[in-house]
Amino acid sequence: MGSFNPYSHEHHGIEHAIEHPEPTAVDHALEVVRKTTPELVETSKPFLQPLMLALGVCVAVVVVVMVLGMIPTPLQRVTTETPTASAVTPAGSLNLFGWIVNKTVFFAILSVVILVTLAILALVMGLVMGALGTQVEKAKKSPDAPPVEEPPLFRLIDFFISWVNDLLEGMKQSVNR
Repeated sequence: MGSFNPYSHEHHGIEHAIEHPEPTAVDHALEVVRKTTPELVETSKPFLQPLMLALGVCVAVVVVVMVLGMIPTPLQRVTTETPTASAVTPAGSLNLFGWIVNKTVFFAILSVVILVTLAILALVMGLVMGALGTQVEKAKKSPDAPPVEEPPLFRLIDFFISWVNDLLEGMKQSVNR
């Protein structure tokens, strides 16, 4: 009596709840992920080879630019003798919030993070475009049957666009007067 657990008031009580737990929202989400993972892997396989090629080209360009930047040429001017402040030497270290990190290591880590982020973004965009492409093909094959009534979300979007358009037209007319 007076318990916050809803199973304490049932016939079999808490023991029954422990033996036969009800699925939670997390359990449902994990089940959806388990079902969609094979399909996601299959749709992302065609993107991996071009993505690896693009990443290889990016890494090659970064290496060439780094090597060319370290070669002394008559066009380079020495701006500082401090290796940490020099932009053309890999020597020196950076103090990042108390952590001492070599400049070259920091650059390499930053380059990897940026390239991985771009790769993830490319995969996500490819998957979204692939999913949209299948929906477009499905829509092309379906018969012409316009909806009888607009969905509520479209009506709401139309309302806001019309409202902003009215505001802009009113401002335009007040400026023209």
